[in-house]
Amino acid sequence: MEQLVETPFMRVFKSRLHPADLAKALARAMERGAMADANGSVVAPNRYIVRIHPADLANLESVTELSAEIAAMERYLSSLVQATESTLTAPLYVEIVGDAAVAAGDIAISAEHQSPPETDFSDTKRFQPSLPPANHWHIRLPDGSARLGMPIVRIGRDADNDVVLAHPTVSRHHAQLRWQNGIYFAENLSRTQPLGVNFKPATTRVPLKAGDALQLGQVTIHVEIHP
Repeated sequence: MEQLVETPFMRVFKSRLHPADLAKALARAMERGAMADANGSVVAPNRYIVRIHPADLANLESVTELSAEIAAMERYLSSLVQATESTLTAPLYVEIVGDAAVAAGDIAISAEHQSPPETDFSDTKRFQPSLPPANHWHIRLPDGSARLGMPIVRIGRDADNDVVLAHPTVSRHHAQLRWQNGIYFAENLSRTQPLGVNFKPATTRVPLKAGDALQLGQVTIHVEIHP
């Protein structure tokens, strides 16, 4: 639990908020927002809003990229969805916002069922009809292959990533692949190293397809879709 949320977010709050407290707050928000579908299956909320005092938000933004903190929380929530055998009706995502109604040092988390922002990608609409499920997607590594399938796949040098690239030019948490609208999107998480897609810098989320090449430092990996 602590490995999933031990990030600069926690260092900003220091002793005021233990990593386990954040994990429990995220789990409670998921539980409160869960619903049952027509078949009796549990549907977890997909949108989580983490509200902190504006001063805490400014402090957080001064020491880290919010995307890295969001990725850690999304990773933890995705693991909860799998562990509880729940389902999602839309991709899971987290927002961190400033709210003066929240006391400094405190945190408030709400969860709801909602379509994510920025989902109207023309490339997605073009790719969607012919693409197979997420677990048919793989990435070919310099020393083998890794099957995807999770809603969020983190790639980097540290051992806590889903795909580990042990190369000094790869950042500790370099990139993430997010499953959305039937395809994976690549996003850079590193503050110091670029992410390249087909040898072009990825400054925003980039939709992927079979054959695409991703450059992380001096390491190149390739996207594959197996039947």
